[in-house]
This record gives sequence, structure tokens and C-alpha cells, in this order.
Amino acid sequence: AGAEPNEGHRICHELQRRGLVNHIITQNVDGLHLRAGSPRDTVLELHGTLRSVTCQNCGTTTERQALQHRLEADNGDWLHVARTGPTEDGAKGKVWPPSKGARPDGDADVASRPDGDTDVPVGLSYADFNMPLCEHCGSDLLKPDVVFFGGSLDKAVRHASLDLVENADRLLVLGTSLATYSAFGLARRASDQGKEIFICTDGDTRADPLPAVALKTQQRLGQLLTEVRQILA
Repeated sequence: AGAEPNEGHRICHELQRRGLVNHIITQNVDGLHLRAGSPRDTVLELHGTLRSVTCQNCGTTTERQALQHRLEADNGDWLHVARTGPTEDGAKGKVWPPSKGARPDGDADVASRPDGDTDVPVGLSYADFNMPLCEHCGSDLLKPDVVFFGGSLDKAVRHASLDLVENADRLLVLGTSLATYSAFGLARRASDQGKEIFICTDGDTRADPLPAVALKTQQRLGQLLTEVRQILA
């Protein structure tokens, strides 16, 4: 939630402003290209966005931030734990479970684990957690508007991405290995159409063997974009 656009996002916007890049297809779901200034109608979020949540029962979509406010308002004790972590001065003077080196789920028994989870203090129960419901139908089947691993792209988004490649003169690939087929497929489509592909990624990509790759550099993206900014200046 506290992430801010970096130099890469800002330079992509600058390239758009100068007419050098028409559209951005991003695999990220953080909305940082939009926050950097790129117009919404020029950014296609291939894997969705964390900005909204959709009810899987009735299809109603709400802003993620509004849901977050409801979540925090209805779970004050949990919010406190999330912000401060459990302590020895917890609800009943100790942390569940007693330190035994490992918890029943196999994770290490630490107050703040590497995966971001925290141990639950005595006095709190998952049964007491209040899940926000859809304000339209009352369902608890709410899902962020993102494509999870193993999921399929939204059909409209997929068609839009193919149309963008179809109408592009060339393809610029920045900072991705194209490991997911949803992204690699776009590079392959461009190659099949004989459109030049330029790749800047610190490592190998699935598109490297494609015949349409006109340039591949493994220069670090931040360094390259800094040089681009200097040239644009």
C-alpha cells in the first residue's frame, strides 16, 4: 500500500508524453504506472488490479480501499495485532503457542514471520474475525480483481492485449523474464507478425530465441532508463 512509482514508471510516462510509446501493458497489479501519470486508457493491466474487489456471487465491484476501511472498523483487535505484533504483554500475558520452535502448520514460532504473518495472541480467535460482506447481496465471496497463479486472463483483457500488439509498430520489453505465457504470448504474436522486439531485462527471457528480437541487453533496467532520461533531457 505504501509503494510509490519509481524512475522506471516515470520514464515510461515521459516516453508516452513525447509520443515515443503509445501504450503500456503491465503484469503488475499495483497501479504505479497510473500514479506516475500515465493516462488510464493507455495502460492495460494484464493481470488485473488491487484497486478493486468483485463479489463472486453477484458481480458487484467495490473499491479496495473502501473495503479496507470496513475491515479495519470491524476488527479493531486484529488491526492492533497487525500493526504492533503480539507481545509477552498480550491479552493473557503470553503468545500462543508457547515457544516450541515450530507451530502446528510447520512455520517457525516467531512474532513476525518472513511471509508477513504473525502469531495469534491468546484472547483472539479466528472465529472472532469479521469478514466484510458484499454490500449488495451479503455474500462473503469477495475477490481482488487480480489473476491468481493458475488463473486465466479476463477475456476482454486478453483480446485488448492482442489488439494492442496487432496495432503496434514494435514491442519494447522492460524488466520481465516473460515467464508467464500471458506475457510471452504477446511477444510471440509480435514476432509472428514480423514486428521488431527490443528487450531490456537483467537475465534471460522466454522471448530471447524469437527471430524478431532485434536487440537484447542485460543491462540493469534502472541504469538503462537513467541513461534514457539523460538523452531525453
